[in-house]
Amino acid sequence: MNQLIKYKIQHFDKNGNCSVKEDSVISEKMIHIICNCKEIAIISCLPGMEKELVCGYLLSNGIIQTAKDILVCEFSEAINAVQIVLNPEVSTQSEAVKKYVTSGCGAGLQVISTDDIVPLTGPFTTFSASAIISAATELQHASQLFRETGGAHSVALCGKNGNIIVRADDIGRHNAFDKIVGYCLLKNNIDVESCFAVCTGRLSSEIVIKAWHLRIPLLVSRSAPTSHGIDLAKKGNVALAAFARSGRFNLYNGKDRISNPATKSLEN
Repeated sequence: MNQLIKYKIQHFDKNGNCSVKEDSVISEKMIHIICNCKEIAIISCLPGMEKELVCGYLLSNGIIQTAKDILVCEFSEAINAVQIVLNPEVSTQSEAVKKYVTSGCGAGLQVISTDDIVPLTGPFTTFSASAIISAATELQHASQLFRETGGAHSVALCGKNGNIIVRADDIGRHNAFDKIVGYCLLKNNIDVESCFAVCTGRLSSEIVIKAWHLRIPLLVSRSAPTSHGIDLAKKGNVALAAFARSGRFNLYNGKDRISNPATKSLEN
């Protein structure tokens, strides 16, 4: 699994001087999702955690609901494909699979309607501001790929105290989150409702829906939220924190999940 590729490049400075250097570039490959013998999507991604990526992709898009919906999940490096066999009840009852067959390349597609989003119900774990800030800071320094290439997004699932349980990198923020979703799905022994997720990318509606699907009570990013992301977080009762860097963050929803007394006066 080669996640970095070296290229000889011509480097120019502001004065027009040229020198030959070696540059580290993040690897990209195409993964085919074959579900019940039909190719339903092609995902451009970073090599690694392919099975987790595909399982998370299927869960995030409503094709499956639990790990029991998958009978077989195998990755073939020879053909760059993850082959999935679904439980017969899922494959015959789910219209989502049929929609995917006709949708072409699957990256960024969603068959989940925002009308399906209902509020998560508690009781909820609370997290301290210091744990959130600590996790965001650790995520910033954890990705060697980002440090070397500047081309990776990262997502981490963190415990109550901010400790990173699992982290995933990818060329896309959606993929990185799906890898975390798939990891939790396949492990099937992680109490995600007592964890929070930290990511490096924008908190758009698609990312919020992924967190909501996994019942993650708090979603944090070092980057910015979008208006629709905030609206869906409120609708789905997902706590949303953004700009988590330089020792602070902004909370856009879910004050009941922050244990720091300094946030008690905030409105939802």
